[in-house]
Amino acid sequence: MNQPVSAMTKSRFLDEEVRFSGRYSKNVVATLAETFRPYRTITILSLLVGMVARLCLLSTANISGYWADSLCQNAAYCHAPPHIFNGFGNNEFLWLLSIVIGIGFVCNIFFRVSISRTGAKAVSTLYDEVTMRVSRFPMEFFDKTPVGRIMSRFSSDYASIFRMAGGPLGEFLGLAFDLIATLILMSLASFYYVPIVLLACLAYFGLYKLHTPTMRSGRRQYAAARSPSVAHFAETVQGARLIKVYGKSVNFTDRFENQVGSLARERLSVAFSSQHYSFHMAIVTALLLLLTGLSGIWLVKTGRVSAGSLATAFTFILIVSTTIQQFFEWLANFEEALTGVERFDHYLRRPLEAGGALPLSAQYIPSVRRTKSAEAVTMPKSAELSVDHLWLRYGPELPWVLKDLSFTLRPTEKLAIVGRTGSGKSSLIQALYLMYVPDEGRISINGLSPDLSLAEADHREPLKAGKIRLDEFRKMIGLIPQDPTLFQGTLRDNLIADESGASDEKIWAMLRSIDLEHWVKSLGQGEGLDYPIEERGGNLSAGERQLICMARCFLSECPLIITDEATSAIDPASEELLVKALETHTRGRTLIIVAHRLSTVRSCDRVLWLDKG
Repeated sequence: MNQPVSAMTKSRFLDEEVRFSGRYSKNVVATLAETFRPYRTITILSLLVGMVARLCLLSTANISGYWADSLCQNAAYCHAPPHIFNGFGNNEFLWLLSIVIGIGFVCNIFFRVSISRTGAKAVSTLYDEVTMRVSRFPMEFFDKTPVGRIMSRFSSDYASIFRMAGGPLGEFLGLAFDLIATLILMSLASFYYVPIVLLACLAYFGLYKLHTPTMRSGRRQYAAARSPSVAHFAETVQGARLIKVYGKSVNFTDRFENQVGSLARERLSVAFSSQHYSFHMAIVTALLLLLTGLSGIWLVKTGRVSAGSLATAFTFILIVSTTIQQFFEWLANFEEALTGVERFDHYLRRPLEAGGALPLSAQYIPSVRRTKSAEAVTMPKSAELSVDHLWLRYGPELPWVLKDLSFTLRPTEKLAIVGRTGSGKSSLIQALYLMYVPDEGRISINGLSPDLSLAEADHREPLKAGKIRLDEFRKMIGLIPQDPTLFQGTLRDNLIADESGASDEKIWAMLRSIDLEHWVKSLGQGEGLDYPIEERGGNLSAGERQLICMARCFLSECPLIITDEATSAIDPASEELLVKALETHTRGRTLIIVAHRLSTVRSCDRVLWLDKG
């Protein structure tokens, strides 16, 4: 039985890494089956062609044996070939071998290419689905899960799956076909050797079962040990400047070396168990070859088999001994890929955020709600915001950050939210976006509140009156954040906030209205909207990043706009541009300003003072 050990431990801060034990669960098998379901036709065809390829290539041993018997002059040790080969001379046998080898070669190429491509596509589908679901996880998941742990799932774990789903999958299936074809062809040559093959299968299977618990446990521990080192490395890269400023390089280096050392020990343990397993397999192979040779001599002397069939059978025994050993070694290696699937499956079956839904293209776990992509709708010019008896905390064990908060913001009204650090201003913004589900209370815009039913609920029922989809609700709110966030891509990509997009004419008109047209045209070598933005907007100043975020917010034409201390980290010139643009583009819209300067508060209609929520 598959059970996570110390999984999802209740903590004020981080959840522990999930560690699995025992057998792989049925969910892992179901996930693999679902992964290949869209490709089942080409998969079945590839398997059939692969089987034909191995039969053709291995049957050359039978044909060679019949050819040898036809040339043998000693009747005591030779049997006549089957009637189908009557009249066959050397040329006919040579042509037959050439044709069979040619067919087998062509079929084998088709099998290897098609199964590798199919495996790669199927695994990519799994990757895309897990990515799509993780993007819809509750914010509590990201609060309690280190970034490095998530990165490990999508890098190391995925790599172990992808490696085995390509060429190695074809190799593994080819070995399985070899075993089946060998049993069939050996039975045609001489049934006396079939028990030896079955004995070999039982011996190798017994060794596999004996070593599997140790190797499986080692691979799981190794997979779990990767996350801390990746998380620490990501943290180090993000804080590289501060580490250098405070001279903490040695501390971080020592910590990283300890984690890498622990990872290396787990890897060595896995390698040792694999080599121990291979050594035992080699011993069994040697004993089986000795048994085959001794029994073969006795069978020929007693006249039970011919010299040609003995040569054929011994060839098959050599092939099958190596094949069985390789098959179970590959099967052991597939444990690593299954461990990756197991860890992906854990994310695949986690609950989505309340009110979350998957697109109709989602493939796995059909009980989770699916919806069409939100269509472009005409937004109202302004919005009425109502917050009624709102209670919020970030976890059952954590203190309240908002306590029975109620207010109503009328259309076109400007509201300033002020308060000391830790008073709940940022928490209120996250609550308005429903990033965290309030414990009590209701938030609505123009009388509509988001549907926060569980994603696993019956998604065939229509929305109740007064309800709206969560993604549509969030699109009604625009944000100019305190910490401007840009993504790698072009400037155009960073200005367009939704799927509907905006034409270049509309973008230039917006930039012109907020006095940014000349600045954008001067970027780089005159790339304009095609100017490449580096990761996190690293090639722009803080003020420039903030102005781009402001333009992005205005282009979305949301009826409710929130500015979260947007002028706190920019220069006076950028602040002047931003304040002027706010006055121009928020006329007729509802505006919330999280403020820290009195000059900003004076322009508002009302002030909301927050004190400890």
